[in-house]
Amino acid sequence: HLALDEASRRQQIASLAQIIEQVSGPLLLLGDFNTDPAGPELAPLHRAGMGLPESGIPATFPAARPRRALDGILA
Repeated sequence: HLALDEASRRQQIASLAQIIEQVSGPLLLLGDFNTDPAGPELAPLHRAGMGLPESGIPATFPAARPRRALDGILA
């Protein structure tokens, strides 16, 4: 679960990217990103090798009537 505020979330994303770059085997990263998994904010994770699912990312927020994807699975 990444932070709600952008500055903290960017720091968390940068830390995750550093960890991911050190992993040599298969890896899944999933959770509540609090931002669009395909958006530019997660670019450091994409550059570190984490890709989006081919099937796309379904809307997950708000729970009652989802209109935005804030949760995701990267592999």
